Amino acid sequence: MKNTNQQGFTLVELIIVIVILGVLAVTAAPKFLDVKSDAIGGTLDGVRTAMVGVVNIEKSRSIITSGSESTPSALDVGSGLDLDSSWAVRYNNSTQASATIVRVYPSAQAPAADGAFASLVSGDLGFDCYAAYDGSTGTITTDKNCG
Repeated sequence: MKNTNQQGFTLVELIIVIVILGVLAVTAAPKFLDVKSDAIGGTLDGVRTAMVGVVNIEKSRSIITSGSESTPSALDVGSGLDLDSSWAVRYNNSTQASATIVRVYPSAQAPAADGAFASLVSGDLGFDCYAAYDGSTGTITTDKNCG
C-alpha cells in the first residue's frame, strides 16, 4: 500500500512565493533607497538650528557687552559651528576677513576650496545642498536638494 501523505511545498508554490516577495521588494525598495538624502536633509535642518543658536548667542553677547544688538558676521557664525570632517564650511571669499555669507555643505558635495565660493554667490554652480547664513541680511536658509 502506497503512502500518499506528502509534506512540504511544490516547486510551483515556492516560485509563486518568490515572485510575490520580488514584487514587494521592487515596490518597497525606492522608499528605502532615498534614506541617505533624507538623513542629510535632516542634518542640514540641525545645522540650520545650530546657526540660529549661534546668532542668538552672538546677539545676546553684543547686548551684554555694548548695550545694543548687532547682527553677527558670517565669519562669527562659521567659527561658532562645531562640525566633524563629514561637513565643510565655505565662506564667500578666500581670506574670510570680510565674509558676509557662510555655507555648510556635506563634504562630498562642497566646492573644492573657499575661493570657489566667490562664483557661487553670483550664480550657483550646482552645489545646492547646504545651510547658509547671510550676515548682511541676517537670514538663514537651507537648500536640501542633496540628490
